[in-house]
Amino acid sequence: MSEPDPGAPLLEQKLMFFGRISASLSHELKNVLATINEFSGLLDDLSQAAASGRALKPERLQSVCGKIANQIGRGEELIRRMNRFSHSVDEPVASVDLREVLALVCDLCNRFAKLRQATLERRFPDAPQVLTLDTFALEYAVALAIDLALQGASEQRRVTVALLEPASRGRCQIAVESADPLGPELAQATEHALLAGVMAHLGGTLDVAPERIVLGLGGLDA
Repeated sequence: MSEPDPGAPLLEQKLMFFGRISASLSHELKNVLATINEFSGLLDDLSQAAASGRALKPERLQSVCGKIANQIGRGEELIRRMNRFSHSVDEPVASVDLREVLALVCDLCNRFAKLRQATLERRFPDAPQVLTLDTFALEYAVALAIDLALQGASEQRRVTVALLEPASRGRCQIAVESADPLGPELAQATEHALLAGVMAHLGGTLDVAPERIVLGLGGLDA
């Protein structure tokens, strides 16, 4: 799905982002159901074979049941992510722990990284960093930064989302780092213009360096 024009209203951009993530999650859920369906067919084959007098090996049955249970667990986790993501639009402004928001965005964007044969890693401090802001806009901004970094990943193909220790006056910074140098052409990418607009909406700053994209946000809640 193509990104909206940078000049489009932020609401339109947010809706397209919501649609992109929802489509990705539903695609993964469809894969889960397809896999469960395959194992269900295998169980049916095994049961018919047993009914015809063939010996049914318990270890094979246990293996299939274990794989089905793993897929159910995966589906439940995808639904939890979808639920958390959907509820991030409940309030225009909310107090959130940035570590939790970033962890969710990393989970949501992991499929996009895999499609580009890249690894998406994370590095967060132990202490919470609580900030009051437009949560959904922040999720959109971080996803755009990840997308930009993934575009620049060429050789090592590793991107890290890091929550840095608070800067002066408690201001926080989110760094999206690439193991490969980010090319200067990224400054001309559509995602860069979109990201600049979202950061302006958040009252934050945007700094694109050769090795990382840094999102600066306001002071932490007391």
